[in-house]
Amino acid sequence: MAPCRPNELDIGNLICTKFKNLIVDVGGVLLQPNLDLNYGTAISPHQFKRTLGSNTWFRYQTGELSSDEAFAQLSKQIGCSPWDLREFCRRAREALVPVPEIVRLIERLDLKLFCMTNVPAEEFESIQHTFQSVFSRFHKIFTSSATGMRKPNLNFFKHVLAESGIEPSETVFLDDDLANVTAAESMGITGILVPSLRDSNSAVLAQTVNQLVSTLRTREEQLSVAREYLLATKGVYRSLALTHEGLRIPVLFDHFIIAELLQDEKFLPIESAPERGTINFFPRTERSKRKGYSESQSAFTHINLPDDADTTSIGLSSLYKFSKVQMSVIDSVLDRIERELVNEDGQFQVYFDPQRPRVDSVCIINTLYLFHLAGRGGSVTRPSEEFILNLLQHRGYRRGTVYYNSPEVFLVQLARYGNLKTWIGNEALTTAFAVAAIEAHQQAVAL
Repeated sequence: MAPCRPNELDIGNLICTKFKNLIVDVGGVLLQPNLDLNYGTAISPHQFKRTLGSNTWFRYQTGELSSDEAFAQLSKQIGCSPWDLREFCRRAREALVPVPEIVRLIERLDLKLFCMTNVPAEEFESIQHTFQSVFSRFHKIFTSSATGMRKPNLNFFKHVLAESGIEPSETVFLDDDLANVTAAESMGITGILVPSLRDSNSAVLAQTVNQLVSTLRTREEQLSVAREYLLATKGVYRSLALTHEGLRIPVLFDHFIIAELLQDEKFLPIESAPERGTINFFPRTERSKRKGYSESQSAFTHINLPDDADTTSIGLSSLYKFSKVQMSVIDSVLDRIERELVNEDGQFQVYFDPQRPRVDSVCIINTLYLFHLAGRGGSVTRPSEEFILNLLQHRGYRRGTVYYNSPEVFLVQLARYGNLKTWIGNEALTTAFAVAAIEAHQQAVAL
């Protein structure tokens, strides 16, 4: 199954085990009306829309009033002739068109399909005849005129559930009216609100369909799709750092974390440590030779930052976990950190450059991690450890750090699998955190 992207539809080969039933509305969901035209009649769209919210129209929808009675009363309310109102309804009905995204969806879902709609009998008889191929796909059709009830009346939902013999927990409801969706969810049905088709573009509708598809998937299917998405995008540097000049520059940092979270070396941005052992925050052609990875040279041609202890520590620790670097290489880098990057307070600095004396607490956390991975915690790490502990105790991280403006980054790097609500500017990283968290939870439950 191809990864689901924000503005694309993913409706093929969907297997659903959690949900077994889908209830679909007609107007505004399955069929698209256009009530912004007067259709050559004396009635304005504004006048007609007034009738749709009236109690008279509601009584017409439930069969309490005949069409003659309804049009006679409604025409008096809006100041037109019954013939004009009936003609407007006829022409609006003839202008209905199927919503292709929804029609394709119900064609390919392996679910029991039900239709539930507020519609007068005369209107629905004509609509059903015109769109026979669409309505023939439904297992059962429930109309307000046939049942004497209309949405959002809870009795209507109870009737549909009872007559269909379906369970609310196994059912999804698709409607364009928030009141109807809310009523369905109060019954234990999973509701999805469709945006106004008149005001929405295809991308917005696609997102709604994808939301439905995502809802229907089991947890295992969602994990599979998430992993496929990550694999499909692993060759693109989606992590972007914003410079003081306003440039968005691709970076390596997050890709190491993704590989570590998913325990999959395919996500590593480099296959081995550079000969010098240290790694740069920004990808360079000579540093990112892993097949499939790409970068935009023009985005950072004037950036010339030295290698840093932050990316080096994250990168080497990730590479080590996949047996891509020897501990001897790590030790040589740690030796250099001890010689060059310890300031007068005993804290680890960021850059392998004496002309850039910078301190960042997240960088210190990651550098400490590498020291302890190598079993080299001790006097050289103690000042930095005390600094981090003091920040924790006094919540000195709550405004972010020099290079990371989110306080969550401090906590995440401290725990490596910490607060999963973090955002570091990379949608793939967020997905990786979610996959790792869900799988870890499943393993814990299994134990």
